[in-house]
Formats: sequence, C-alpha cells, structure tokens
Amino acid sequence: MNQDDLDALEATGLHPIVIDEHTSFPLPRRTSNAEFIVDLMDFCPTGALSHAMVMQAVEQFAKRVLTGKAEDYDNTFISGEAWIETAAWIAAQFDVRRIAW
Repeated sequence: MNQDDLDALEATGLHPIVIDEHTSFPLPRRTSNAEFIVDLMDFCPTGALSHAMVMQAVEQFAKRVLTGKAEDYDNTFISGEAWIETAAWIAAQFDVRRIAW
C-alpha cells in the first residue's frame, strides 16, 4: 500500500495499521467487540482458518479460567466468581454444540 492509498483510507474513517513498507491493512476506528470478532473471522487473508482459531481460543481460555481460583481473576471491575461463572457457561455452550453436531 502506498501513501496515497493510506491517505484515501484515512479519509474514509479507516486508520490503517502499517506492519512494514509492504504490509498494511485498514482497521475501523471504532467497532464493538462483536463486530471486531466477526471482522477477524470474516476478513482474514488466510481464509476460514481464522474461524477455527477464534473458536479454539475462546474455548481454551474458558477452560483455563475454570482451572483457576476466583481470586486469580478478581479485579476492581469484575469479580473472580463472575469470570468463573461466565467461563463455565461458555464451556457448556461448546459442549452442547459438540453434542448437537
């Protein structure tokens, strides 16, 4: 992407991330978390592998949280119990999905 391309993207409200002189890609200025995950899954240059990667990451993190103690996840914003309860729900959803398939 050359400087003119980068300037054109910025004019539309997109702010490109420039990795090096050969690699850059546009990133919307603001998106919700859900929109960001959809973009990760739907616009990956390597295709559908990103779907598997995102799904596996979510499931593995939920399982990791479940192996910890509430105090491991306590912070001033969210209690450790809430983290563990959410992780249990997410892990259960993956189990249900696996059974349904």
